[in-house]
Amino acid sequence: MHKPAKDLRNFPGALGYNPVTANLRTPMATCIAIALFLFATAAIGQQAPATVSPPASDTEAPGPSLEETMAAALDGDAEAQSMIGSMYEERDSHEDAVRWYRKAAAQDQPDAQFKLGFYHAIGGGGLAKDLATAVKWFQKAAKASQVAAQYNLAVCYEKGLGVSKDDAAALTWYRRAAAQGETYAQKAVGVFYEQGRGAKPDRVEACAWYKLASARSNPDATRLLKKLSSKLNAKELKLANKRGSELSVQIYKNPLGASTQTAIKKKIPTKDFLE
Repeated sequence: MHKPAKDLRNFPGALGYNPVTANLRTPMATCIAIALFLFATAAIGQQAPATVSPPASDTEAPGPSLEETMAAALDGDAEAQSMIGSMYEERDSHEDAVRWYRKAAAQDQPDAQFKLGFYHAIGGGGLAKDLATAVKWFQKAAKASQVAAQYNLAVCYEKGLGVSKDDAAALTWYRRAAAQGETYAQKAVGVFYEQGRGAKPDRVEACAWYKLASARSNPDATRLLKKLSSKLNAKELKLANKRGSELSVQIYKNPLGASTQTAIKKKIPTKDFLE
């Protein structure tokens, strides 16, 4: 769960609060805003990161610097605004994070839309808990293939959070997240097929999805796979292995049993999951 937000309004130049630079758009104003942001970061005893992206590999160009990201955010770039929101979130300054996520979400940035949905779902960042509004943001982001939004939207449909329960819709969104490599969604797809929720019961299909998630070290899938496998005969296990390999090739470009190091598009921090 998110910790209570730390209020940065007492620090000069805190993002989103400085009345002097908030509406300026000249190059000098941008430089001043960046300098004040770095001062604010130092004031709370944290060193500003050199970049906003993971370390570059030998074949990748370095990501934008903090200064470049801040300048772009002030100029209205939605991706940069979402990154600034993420920086504030990482520092547990959630009200500031929400302000920047709002700016990006207004420009249809999917990650920011997901984050607004999540804050509404948990009642954080100065927002009242409002599951119906959370679902609306999840839907916007999920339609843009944001995997965390797809997963949480499925949870909402499964449990009736802010929307009527609908197992068929839940399975649809779990499958879309699963197709992007999210192992908890893959496990959920297996559960739905095993229990016949949103689809006809299919133990072979369920076993295949459990195998897929278990191969990438999902502990829940491993437990469920062991339990279900003990109930299947040799023919069913063979079919499940074949189906699992087909799914693995579709999603990871490798059959089951091959290297599990294939990267997925974006791994979801489990703190962003609804339960």
